[in-house]
Amino acid sequence: MRIDSSHLFFWLCLLMRNVHVQKIITMFIFHYHFYLDHHPNTPNRYSHAPSLGHLSVRLPLSLLHYRQGATVYFTFSGTGIEWFGCMGPRHGSAHVYIDGHYVQRIDAYARRDRVQQRLFWTYDLSPSKHTMKIVNAGKKGKHRWYPGIDVDAFVVTEGAAPSQQPRSQNFALRAAPSSQGWKLVQQGTTGVNAMQLAIISPSHAIIMDKVEHNPLTVDGHPAWGALYNFNTHQVTPLHMKSNSFCASGAFLSNGTLVSVGGNPVIEDYTTPIDFGQVDGRQALRLFAPCKTADASGCDIYENTERIRLASPRWYPTVVRIQDGSVIIIGGSIRGGWINNSTVNNPTVEFYPPKNIHGENGTPIRIQFLIDTLNSNLFPIAFVLPDGCIFVAANRDAMIYNWQENKEQRLPQIPNGVRVTYPMTGTGLLLPLTPENDYAPEVLICGGSTVDDKKPSSEMSSKDPTSNQCARLLLTSEGIAKGWSVEHMPEARTMPDAVLLPTGNVVIVNGAGTGVSGYGNVRDQVGHSNADAPVRTPVLYDPLRLKGTASFKACRKAPSHGCTTRRPR
Repeated sequence: MRIDSSHLFFWLCLLMRNVHVQKIITMFIFHYHFYLDHHPNTPNRYSHAPSLGHLSVRLPLSLLHYRQGATVYFTFSGTGIEWFGCMGPRHGSAHVYIDGHYVQRIDAYARRDRVQQRLFWTYDLSPSKHTMKIVNAGKKGKHRWYPGIDVDAFVVTEGAAPSQQPRSQNFALRAAPSSQGWKLVQQGTTGVNAMQLAIISPSHAIIMDKVEHNPLTVDGHPAWGALYNFNTHQVTPLHMKSNSFCASGAFLSNGTLVSVGGNPVIEDYTTPIDFGQVDGRQALRLFAPCKTADASGCDIYENTERIRLASPRWYPTVVRIQDGSVIIIGGSIRGGWINNSTVNNPTVEFYPPKNIHGENGTPIRIQFLIDTLNSNLFPIAFVLPDGCIFVAANRDAMIYNWQENKEQRLPQIPNGVRVTYPMTGTGLLLPLTPENDYAPEVLICGGSTVDDKKPSSEMSSKDPTSNQCARLLLTSEGIAKGWSVEHMPEARTMPDAVLLPTGNVVIVNGAGTGVSGYGNVRDQVGHSNADAPVRTPVLYDPLRLKGTASFKACRKAPSHGCTTRRPR
């Protein structure tokens, strides 16, 4: 029997439309909300062996009965399962069983209606076939008129089982070190994937992910932002509102972290397990300096109705400039993969906004961001001693005078190497010292020579990457001389470069073949567009005499995705 959901808004959770598979998560989205009101002798059974791709499982919409013993079964193959549903004053409790064993009693009662709630989850199952059973307990507590239980979605996690399932907000644990080489000592778990990470105090790091099924919970749904305490390994979830996938950020001079841009709401895949995400493309997230030792009272501030970017940005770059504000450079007006002229955002804007060049806070058009299509997302940028900004994108570079809105084009990066997303390299401003009279010099390493005008069907995860490191001294004499080229021991794309207190540079991570992104090219590794992880860090000495080796290989390390220095 089909019931018009518009007549049942008070009774029903948000309806679902489709399903999206992200990384190792397979989402089973039911087209209609339903209550478990079937006779226990004829329970509903739903079965699926997860596979990669988009899929939908349609469940019937039943009448709104609240019968004790109503049962649903769900059979799946994977290492984890999540159950999403609603909570409210008309909801009761249910018993959960996995493979015939009683696991937990779930209480879905709440004083007010709450949708998109993760009611049950476990991630420590063996990588095999399992059956989950949910039974309506029919319990009526104080002021509980209707013991309703519903299922909006199941989310199955595929892959190898984790060594330990986080069960609380404090995820401290320690792994045994390896017998030789690098020793990995795991002292805690961040609760959310560290897609973006920044040090905010001697004791804390802030971590942001995209809207994702992380173990950490906030307001009844998975969190995608957290504060991690280095000393206690305690994790504090952040109340993120917008989707921070593909965002960027920098610190204002007062210590406030500004995170801007992000991912749109994906209309075809939006579901109640997307946790009510807000379009992130014009988002502006503020995290003020955290003055408490335990981070109590510290949280992200978002008010999309009052504070937002002047234009949508996906994969922008943010740099603090000499007056303490930030400049926001480039990006795409919507999500996707490689940039192109139909979605390019070839502008800059400022936060706080500036009335500059007669634009009154609106975006300022930059020709450089048009000329560098297609591979020009996440431009490499540094503020220089004179207040101008060095910017590299694709195979090109410039010095941008933001106060006069003038571009000074620089020599092209040698040998056709592209250095920005998705042919991603890394860059650093080398140390400014009395010995070099504080003359700025940039270093850009890695990337790819793949043609960024080719369709993705002609690109492969096996395409070669670049081992080039190019340096340019940003003085009149140095610019006239052009780039000097050295080579890393191994080619890599998506590397991280960290400037050490000694003035040396450590280069870690990256892939030996392919390009950035996932789900786009041929020969994907899982969903990845890249292959051949580079596990050997290298130490680069920018002051080493000519004719001697500038690079020193370190011992092989585990592969990481986000690298920075932490205070000691």
